[in-house]
Amino acid sequence: LWRQSFQGPNRPLAWGQLNFLHTSDTHGWLAGHLKEQNYGADWGDFVSFVEHMRVQAADYGVDLLLVDSGDLHDGNGLSDATEPNGLLSLPLFENLDYDVLAIGNHELYVSEVAYLHFNQFSRVYGDRYLTSNVEIVNPDTGEYEYIGKTHRYFTTPMGRSNCSFFAARHLAFSGPVVSENPCCNTAEPV
Repeated sequence: LWRQSFQGPNRPLAWGQLNFLHTSDTHGWLAGHLKEQNYGADWGDFVSFVEHMRVQAADYGVDLLLVDSGDLHDGNGLSDATEPNGLLSLPLFENLDYDVLAIGNHELYVSEVAYLHFNQFSRVYGDRYLTSNVEIVNPDTGEYEYIGKTHRYFTTPMGRSNCSFFAARHLAFSGPVVSENPCCNTAEPV
């Protein structure tokens, strides 16, 4: 059910040397918000938009990074239709070539969901999936391990060096299975 947005852009997009497209808290809303005309795009529209913007960035000779900060499910029928949540919706995210992703608190409340991210989702994105201070008990070893990578050093297509990391703070995790490693918890912002 594709719907035309009520309004188009109100001015040309300004490009810098380093540009970001950022998703956060999608909570499984991959069909768009059908009752909100300005939010009618679905996930396929977004994937097409990302592809178009990357071509434009390359044409302009600038960098465009795609970033997500978690909470990919819990909140919509598609993401919540399975046990654990996200079995149907997470593969849709895997079709988008994110540069950096961080785990969200909704990926940590239920042990089965946390293990889904540890065993499958983090493997798809490899060093791009960041959980700088979030650990989980590896059932094979009984030891805590990071769900994703602690940080990522990379060079953008236009040659810019980048270091990315993510630190969760004071979240209610799924019991003893997931741990917030105190190494990143400081009284002052980093």
